[in-house]
Formats: sequence, structure tokens, C-alpha cells
Amino acid sequence: MAPRFDVKNLYFLCLFIGASLAASYNETLCCRYIHESDYDAFYDFKKRFSKHDPQIKMFHSFAGSGCSMRGVFKLEFGRGDRLLIDMIFEDPQGWVYNLGDSSTNNGYGGDAGTQSNDAEMQLYGTLSGYYSDVKGSQLAFGMANNNNVRATLLAGDHCVTWYNECDPTSLNYFCSKGWFALNDDHDSEGPVNNDLYLGVNRAIGAPELVGKGVCKIGFKWIRGSNTY
Repeated sequence: MAPRFDVKNLYFLCLFIGASLAASYNETLCCRYIHESDYDAFYDFKKRFSKHDPQIKMFHSFAGSGCSMRGVFKLEFGRGDRLLIDMIFEDPQGWVYNLGDSSTNNGYGGDAGTQSNDAEMQLYGTLSGYYSDVKGSQLAFGMANNNNVRATLLAGDHCVTWYNECDPTSLNYFCSKGWFALNDDHDSEGPVNNDLYLGVNRAIGAPELVGKGVCKIGFKWIRGSNTY
């Protein structure tokens, strides 16, 4: 049986989005408003504003402008940490984002043999997730793309939760031992690590796979709460 996602973190996700929604009540477009003070790290690519966190690092430097800025973040998890990733879009197209367990994830569960723990999820046409080599890099989930304005993810050891467009009916979660390995898990191909990578408007390890549409990203840590 796959490990269960800690329900208190589902509540946190709903409450965080709910508070942001209340703050944006008078905005022209619901949920477009997010503020850097809500996050540990925050990037507004249109305004070229950045707020940094020592565990969220630039892995591949960002280039471009506005909502076509492309680059890769390295996300360094402490034991038991979960990370909320909040993204605001405008006209997302192509490879919008790629969240993976390997520094060379290149879409559809591949990473050219860098790590056996190489699960990944991608927004490219559809929202899809692929198991690590532990489960043969098979498709873990796939669904229609409903990310047009905002997507919020909560990632932790062996689990991910996501919530689109401030629509409570869109809340989904997925847990599996073949998913993100963030608890000193053995790796048969590469070094043990507790890191994820986020490709923004591109695939993580394939710079030729590009997209556009991510305009703002906020990151918020939930410390030491990864229990099943």
C-alpha cells in the first residue's frame, strides 16, 4: 500500500490558498495576487524581483525575460520537510514546469542514468507524473491541463499534492515508494540526496525542451512535518 499523505498538510494547503484568495477579493482576476511576504523565497520574473532562501538555489541560471524566463532551481530538503510551490501563469504553453528528483530529468521519467530515484512530474500539454526506476519509470498519473492562472504544489518524501486555479474540487494527491525520495533513500545509480529540481518554462535536464507562461513563483517550507 502506498503511504498516506498527512492530512494536516492537506489542510495547510487549503488554508494557505484560502487566505491568499481572501486577500485577492478585490483583485480584477481572482488568485492573481500573491505577495512576497507570504513566502520564504519569491521570484517575479516580469518585475525582476527576487527574494532568496539558502535551501532554494539556482541550478541552471535563468535567461530570457518576463514570463519566458527559463532556468532550474535546486530545492534542498531537510529531514521531514515539505515544500509549497506556488506558481502564477499567463498564457502557459509548451514545457511550463518540470519537477523532478534528478538533476538530469528530461521528461517522461528519463534522466540518462544519473539517479535511480528519478521520479518527475511535468506540465506539457497534460499534467503527468512518472515513477522512478524503482517502478520502471512508468506513468504514475496523467490528467488534462487545467493550469491557466495558478497552480500550487506541496512536495515531500514520496508524496505530492496539487491544487489548481483556487478550485477546491481540483485538490489531488499522489503517494508512492516510487515517487520523490527525500529521506536518505538508497540510490543504485547515483549519490544519495534529498533534493528536488524545478525546471521553469523548460525541462530540468533538457534545455531544448522549452515553454513559457510562469511569471511568478513562491516557495514556502513546512518544516519536519513529513509523517505518514
